[in-house]
Amino acid sequence: MAPVGNKRRKGRMKGIAIAVTAAGCAGLLWLGCDSRGFSPTEGGVVPRQRDRSLDGGFPAPDGPTGAAAGIVYAANAESRIAGVKAYAEYQGVETLTGPAGDFVLGGIPVGRQIIHFEKGIFATTVEAVIEEGMTTYIDVPIALEVDAGKIAIVRGSYDSIEEVLERLGYYGFAMYNGMGWDASSEKNIATLVGNAREMEKYYAVFLNCGVSTDGATDPEVKAALRAYTAGGGKLYASDWAYDYVEQAFPDHITFFGDDLTPHSAAAGMSGVIPGIVMDGPLGAYLGKSEVELNYNLGQWVVTTDSGPETKVYVKGNVPDPEVPGAPLLVSFSEGDQGGRVVYTTFHNEAQTSADMDAILEFLVFDF
Repeated sequence: MAPVGNKRRKGRMKGIAIAVTAAGCAGLLWLGCDSRGFSPTEGGVVPRQRDRSLDGGFPAPDGPTGAAAGIVYAANAESRIAGVKAYAEYQGVETLTGPAGDFVLGGIPVGRQIIHFEKGIFATTVEAVIEEGMTTYIDVPIALEVDAGKIAIVRGSYDSIEEVLERLGYYGFAMYNGMGWDASSEKNIATLVGNAREMEKYYAVFLNCGVSTDGATDPEVKAALRAYTAGGGKLYASDWAYDYVEQAFPDHITFFGDDLTPHSAAAGMSGVIPGIVMDGPLGAYLGKSEVELNYNLGQWVVTTDSGPETKVYVKGNVPDPEVPGAPLLVSFSEGDQGGRVVYTTFHNEAQTSADMDAILEFLVFDF
């Protein structure tokens, strides 16, 4: 379907013009403040990429060209974001930001051009004046945006992924109570995960560790979670929220214990586990291949294996119960609309190490 036009936040300036110098040549840069575009889908609205560079929707570049360069950040204008797709509105004119969030996008026809930046549910655009044979450097932070009201977060006892998002500069989420299963309450986990149409209001649903899992085995809940992700929704679950992942998506992750007994995988002992980074982009972002994972509380959920289509970010040897090469942080795709599920055995709590903080920040943008 054709994407709906860009939306702008109320009260925001349309853009600011600043002078820049590109390879010794002065130019003018217009920094826009656009937010995401959307595609309507049956039963709700989910975010879709505006990228038409691969399907013939954009024209081929013609005439003399130049380049644009800069650094992409989170909304806090401090955290650099790796793996962001940067592209101009011409076929084949695209690149990805490096581990430090930097990019050089070449092959852009001269003149005032729109440059898009997208990663997961986050996006922004800038307009830059491109000059022949020159590189226009965008010397102010290019900050990825998202409508935070389209992110649902379920409060739990032992995790607070919302704090990670707030550190990155994003505020104003749709918060649901996860402490108890109450289908009569408007903002309760029961009214969210048990209703596909409710979830479809959101780009992403985050289930913190410690939320009620009373509904995890309910066939309607499992069907709703599958429908949401198949339609392009993003689902994040941490530690004790694993029952929702295990019950709705049983083929992607193998958990310790009896699959039919809720919470039986919560068998990990407290302690530090050295993690091996298995994902190339994550390793490049961290600048290392080994990390320290501090499980300061016992009874964390132990994973034992992952499916062939499951992406493993970090694995490690669990000493008790003994599980060599356990997949400690994973994700997998659902459907053909960009839906994705992320599961992590560790989370944002008192246990976090510097490595864990950096991994969770990377993870927010990677699904």
